[in-house]
Amino acid sequence: MVQVVGESYCRDALERITGSRTPEGCNLTEVATLVAEPTNPYDANAIAVYIRGLKVGYLSREDAVAFKPVVDGLLRGRKVGTCPAAIRDGWYRSESGCGDFGVTLQLAPAGQALAGPYSGPGALRGRHHSEWEPRVWELKRTDPTAAEALLRELIEAAEQEVKATSHCVGHIYYELLAIVLRKQKRYAEEIAVLERFARLCGAGNPLAGRLDKVRALAARESAKGPSER
Repeated sequence: MVQVVGESYCRDALERITGSRTPEGCNLTEVATLVAEPTNPYDANAIAVYIRGLKVGYLSREDAVAFKPVVDGLLRGRKVGTCPAAIRDGWYRSESGCGDFGVTLQLAPAGQALAGPYSGPGALRGRHHSEWEPRVWELKRTDPTAAEALLRELIEAAEQEVKATSHCVGHIYYELLAIVLRKQKRYAEEIAVLERFARLCGAGNPLAGRLDKVRALAARESAKGPSER
């Protein structure tokens, strides 16, 4: 495990990723991308950490030196380094009391190969479910049917992880699946997906507004006569 540093300077990005703060804080698993910054004025070895395209911090100077050959090697092969990332804390209890976010990367020590396919909580086809997120975004653009199938698998894997750990379920798979279904006007299925997330999420549901909107769309659709549909 590798601890990200500098998260306190990336609060806005982390709040966008995690949604509204709560008294308990967050406990999410996402996929992180490692990006070398050779022109960084403070450290030529700097490696930034991105989640959903937003910078959330950096590797420490020591870790950056260790992982730079790995990241540079991937870049030469026109690839990027990704790994599961845990986002914790970020609690809010009063105007004067809020906690910083913490981001931890699930990385093997630099230069050490992974022991084999991942089979722990949240596994899907030998990888942690978060590692499939870039593939989902690609399929969403090119093959919505395949994207839907993969998203349903990812939701199952994420929910199994929730049962096996203390993690809170993230909203991204449910939201992406809802978008795919909305474009096809499959309102009843979208409602079912969003209600499924709402039952797991509890208070502070970041998809509550989307659920209200699709319920209204479904009601208008059902009120139409056969000739209007």
